[in-house]
Amino acid sequence: ARIQAELAQSIAAAKEQENKVKQQSAEEVAKARERSQEEIRKAQEEARLRVKEANAKADEVQKQYATDLANSKQTAEDRIKQIQSEAANAVAEARKKQQETVSATAEEVVASREKAAAEIAAAREKAANEIAAAREAQVRAQQESANAIAETKRQSAQMVLSIKSAEADSVRIARENSANERQRLASDVAAAREKAATEIAAANQQAANDVKTARENAAREKQLSAEAVGKAKQEAADMIASAREASAKEVAAAKQQAIEAISLAKKDADDKKAAFAKEVAESQDRARKEVSDARQQAAAEVATARKDAEEKRRLYAEETAEARKKSAEEIASVQKEAAEAVQKTRQESAAAIAGTREDEARTVAEIKAQSAEEIGKTKSETARLIAAENKKAEDARQRQAEETQKLAGLQAEVKKAEEELRKLKEEAEKAKKKE
Repeated sequence: ARIQAELAQSIAAAKEQENKVKQQSAEEVAKARERSQEEIRKAQEEARLRVKEANAKADEVQKQYATDLANSKQTAEDRIKQIQSEAANAVAEARKKQQETVSATAEEVVASREKAAAEIAAAREKAANEIAAAREAQVRAQQESANAIAETKRQSAQMVLSIKSAEADSVRIARENSANERQRLASDVAAAREKAATEIAAANQQAANDVKTARENAAREKQLSAEAVGKAKQEAADMIASAREASAKEVAAAKQQAIEAISLAKKDADDKKAAFAKEVAESQDRARKEVSDARQQAAAEVATARKDAEEKRRLYAEETAEARKKSAEEIASVQKEAAEAVQKTRQESAAAIAGTREDEARTVAEIKAQSAEEIGKTKSETARLIAAENKKAEDARQRQAEETQKLAGLQAEVKKAEEELRKLKEEAEKAKKKE
């Protein structure tokens, strides 16, 4: 009975010790779980704040870029308007001067020049509209690129949060499961880690594909813009060439009309001369002196008319050449300044786009690096906690094995004592029988 009582006390003490160990292990697991959850919550909050700060910075950069692009566009448009105004003023001044020096023929030339100027203005307006449309397309492409990058950031953040949530669930399940399920928990954790790595790789690949697609769209829009500008320039050049050709044809027609007018004047003079000669022949006797004076006067008038016609022709040729030269110089100057403005705008746009893309790429890289670092920290902390829990469970199993071994020894001693007691009873029975 004493041995059985001691055995019962040992078993009760072993069970009590085992319960204490289990309770301590549960308390430590609960504390570790709380610490892990708190650290994970802090890491998630910090990551959220960093992502929010990066998004705000990206939005600020995008707004600044849009403002700079609008300012450069407005400056280019103001410069183009100024150039067009100066060209219009110069053409108007040339037309005014030409109207003062030339009468009927000059009016025709002015009309042809006005027509050419109208065509040139239409070509410039068309080119400006196409350039504006190209710029708007470029801005839309940049906005689409920014939206795609923002969407990629959001998806990456959601992916990281889901991965962290999955890992937190895995840790919670690992802590709640018993020792017999820890092997399965290890395989689940490995599968979760592999799945997380696969999802992170897929997210990175998706982000890279989105960025690549956005860049290709921007490059395609830029190529289309360049082609549209080149086409507009070619159309403007063709219209200017056709206007020049029409002006040359009208000038040639005006020259032909002047030549015909001079021929007609000569013919009229010859007819008058013949009439005077006929009158002189008929009244030679009556007015020889008058006929002689009339001939001299007619010759003087013809010479004066020829001289005036020649002088007008020379002045007209000089003014036409000067007007052509000025028009060509003005058109070349306007085209040069417009090309320089477009080139400057393109360079500024390209520099701004490159800077924005570089900032966005750097921001995305920083966010990915921070996310990877936080995921690594979370995984390391999770692995450390799991290892600590496994070690504690292993220690508990070892202590339980030791207690079990002690219990087995006590049971063996009890069995041995029972055997000795049985032998003593048998000896006592034998002794009673002998008595």
